[in-house]
Amino acid sequence: MRLSVFATVVVLFCMVGSDLSAPGRAGADSGQEIYQKRCQACHGPDGKGNPKMAETLKTQMQDLTDPAVLGKPEEELLKAVADGKGKMPPFQKVLSVQDQRAVLGFLKQLATGAR
Repeated sequence: MRLSVFATVVVLFCMVGSDLSAPGRAGADSGQEIYQKRCQACHGPDGKGNPKMAETLKTQMQDLTDPAVLGKPEEELLKAVADGKGKMPPFQKVLSVQDQRAVLGFLKQLATGAR
């Protein structure tokens, strides 16, 4: 299945991020900042999914604040971030494990505030 040019550009933008600062900044951003730069375009500011992006990518976005999602073992969640899942690209080459854990920590805070 081929993605539209727009969807491909958006996915690449999410992988590269809107902040094209020099490498070596690994761990410098908070989980919230990383989420906003790399995840929010697809998963929405509240973690519940961006309906327009879901439509563009012809997929359903999981509610990342759902206890059924966040209740999974941390290693399973980190694997999904690192390796990608479905139409979500892998982030292992652009986010350190520390940054991936920071994003998960932010999602847990977001879920607590969302309930």
